[in-house]
Amino acid sequence: MCLRNACPHRMAALSEGRMTAQGLLQCAYHGWSFDATGACVDLPTSAGGAISSRACSEALPCEVAGGHVWVFPGALHGRTPSGPPPVLPEMEAGSGWSFTPFVRDFPIDYSVLVENITDPDHGLFAHQSAGFDFYTASEKYPQTVEVLADGEAFSVESRVTSANKLTARVATAKEELPRACVDKGEDGSETAKVSTTRFDAPCTISMGRKSRSGKATFLACFWVIPTGFGRSRFMSCALVKSPPFRVPRWAVAIGVNNFLDQDTHLLGTAQARYLPWELERANHGQPLDRRALFRYQSPSENLLIAIGRFMDRALPSMPLRYSTRAVNSAMGAGLAGGPRREQILDRWAQHTALCPDSQGAVAKAGVALTAACALFVVSIFALGLRAVQAAAASQHASLSPLGAVTAAISNAPGWAVLAVVAAVVAAL
Repeated sequence: MCLRNACPHRMAALSEGRMTAQGLLQCAYHGWSFDATGACVDLPTSAGGAISSRACSEALPCEVAGGHVWVFPGALHGRTPSGPPPVLPEMEAGSGWSFTPFVRDFPIDYSVLVENITDPDHGLFAHQSAGFDFYTASEKYPQTVEVLADGEAFSVESRVTSANKLTARVATAKEELPRACVDKGEDGSETAKVSTTRFDAPCTISMGRKSRSGKATFLACFWVIPTGFGRSRFMSCALVKSPPFRVPRWAVAIGVNNFLDQDTHLLGTAQARYLPWELERANHGQPLDRRALFRYQSPSENLLIAIGRFMDRALPSMPLRYSTRAVNSAMGAGLAGGPRREQILDRWAQHTALCPDSQGAVAKAGVALTAACALFVVSIFALGLRAVQAAAASQHASLSPLGAVTAAISNAPGWAVLAVVAAVVAAL
């Protein structure tokens, strides 16, 4: 259920409440209980009688799909969802595909992140990753763009032949159609796969390589949720078909964070110039026009142009986007000069504080480090004791001080020596 986060009684946050055995949300303040429609069905402190409609809360349609909770805020304005949430069939239970979710909050605007994810050209330079070339376009392999919906709902998809384009130009040219881009038919014939990128507004982006029949061999999904002017929540997952083992979520997070940190500072520098432009036009009642601001030159940017038209139309209508509080918050985060590098790269605040798996890994690492330090101290004590014993023995065996230390190490327990060596290596 999704209810307004304020109990009608005395405005206490319902998010601090509890779920009852009957499936009701009970306010922790005075025990008022609400069902999924927002109706108040129990007032334990009332004198009895019918419950007034004024005691009811506002509810929004919501459902769980693809491992996420989807909420439709348009219901507050009397609208109904135009369809189900845009979820990949491969993310449904029993599909045979596996994925590990990731989340991170960014001081980067929703529009900037969406356009960055759907721009394959940047991956070759900002990320130095040749895999992005499968999604780029060229004169030989043009990008086709189809707008699937352009009303209250907006959906657009690009398709391009999976092949090396830009990387095939350099001196150490890669083969144009590597194995990962070739689909082999039952009759032994080989055809190039198709790289697709789809944006389902407002927040879902899916990318994949597929056979001509539509069978996917690689899939990745992203969700970008606006949380304020110049702020977003980024969620993602890569889908794997029947993996031999499950990589721990904290290990996945390390890899994804490393990848994201390769270009987010660049996005911050671009945002510092783009958002003031948008805000100035909004303050003067002027329409947005990305094509007048950006210089589109690449054949891979047909999708960006289509998404840009949507952004120009949709951003000014976004609730509270230009509210004083939202803009002041963005200005406080360094809108004029862009977020500071340390702000953008603050993994603890943006990810670890949100992810229980990463928090657990950090806690376990702390316990292991404490144990290693304790073992180090005990090991030094053991070695020192052996050294004293060896020094005493050397007076009778005529050993030099160096020989005494060597004898101490030779006679020390193996675990003590290994612990000292491990502690020194860890410190380095």
